[in-house]
Amino acid sequence: KVEGRSPFLQTGESQVLLNYVRIAAEMDQSVSEETCVQFLSIGNKPNRYLARRDLEAMLRSGMSQGLSLSETLDAAIKDSARFTRDTARDNLMDLTSVLDEIRGQLKPQALAGALLARIDDAVGLQRHYADYYGPGEASLTRIETVRKFIDYAHMTEMRWPQFLDHVDNTDTTWGQPETQCLTMMTIHKAKGLEFDYVFIPDCQEGFLPVMGSSEDPTFDTRAPDRAPKAAEWIENERRLFYVGATRARKELFIGAPAIASGRPVRSAPKRNQQRAASRFLEEMELSQTQEVAYEMRRAARGQGSNRLVEVCQRWSRFHHIIGRVKEEYARMLPKKLRPLLAQVELSDAARPFRYQQEYDSPFQRGPSVSPSRTERSEKQGRTAWNHIDTRWPRQQSTQARTRRRLHASASESDEIPF
Repeated sequence: KVEGRSPFLQTGESQVLLNYVRIAAEMDQSVSEETCVQFLSIGNKPNRYLARRDLEAMLRSGMSQGLSLSETLDAAIKDSARFTRDTARDNLMDLTSVLDEIRGQLKPQALAGALLARIDDAVGLQRHYADYYGPGEASLTRIETVRKFIDYAHMTEMRWPQFLDHVDNTDTTWGQPETQCLTMMTIHKAKGLEFDYVFIPDCQEGFLPVMGSSEDPTFDTRAPDRAPKAAEWIENERRLFYVGATRARKELFIGAPAIASGRPVRSAPKRNQQRAASRFLEEMELSQTQEVAYEMRRAARGQGSNRLVEVCQRWSRFHHIIGRVKEEYARMLPKKLRPLLAQVELSDAARPFRYQQEYDSPFQRGPSVSPSRTERSEKQGRTAWNHIDTRWPRQQSTQARTRRRLHASASESDEIPF
């Protein structure tokens, strides 16, 4: 179940195209409640300036008299007094002519993709959305939905009756109650929610974090004209990852390529080249956390208690991991293990964080320098984060090429759940 939007095959734009087919196929059948809903959805797409109340009255009259849709339309065209607009009669005649033309193409062997493409071309749905909503996301989203829906129909290679049946019976929930469905949503929409199990797929460089560009600056209400520094983009992406990871009550699964230590990685690989695991997996010190957590589970079951002590001693420089084990988790473990964990001493100096891989800077090509949270060089006046370029590059052509590569280079990769 996808939260926040209608399933693709059930979007309004997709259904309008199909309703042209449904209405054309039902012209000789009696008007029904379902016919009324379908006809009203196509009446003014594109805009024919047909008043909705006039169309409703026409359809109700046909339904009460037991007329077919074709007979209902003919009666309405002959009785022009029932329309509130002078042009309504001519526009209704045009709609009837379009439906008759579609009905003539409804051969049993006609393929759905070709049929829907001809309807869109004849009716001009894409032009309608462009004119009605104007330039911007609202029109582009609807136009792309029409295009992709027609592409999908082509891809299925189904004849139109089978395609209608396919769409009508496509239910991603399989009719199951919400408690039995896998819920898919964006991390933004998941804020404030919790789930027993959470899956974060595609946790890869270029996806999480998304590589930014100056065309999408972070907006600051206090200084709307200020271009944000490069660090802000990564910080925003890091906070987003944190939100996603902390939605899980019991278990968190992260899909990503294996972390290959010590090699440079690129956020936008060449075609058919696997992306690198997200830098956030290194930052969360996943391998150490996994090993400690695994041994804690074994110790809680009375298995390998000494092994947990050995692992904690080995990773004693990871204060935030081993310290948490000693302070919070020890009391949940068998009593005989608690004094042994108490003897584990954290190293005098915490381990400064360093990337084992080199990652692209989000705003300029070339690997970033491994940062350290504690190391500073006062002589050079540098901090652990000075590797981040604070300049805001303006090479629009380079950014455009980079953006195209990011979109074009998505490749299939084997994902492993951590």
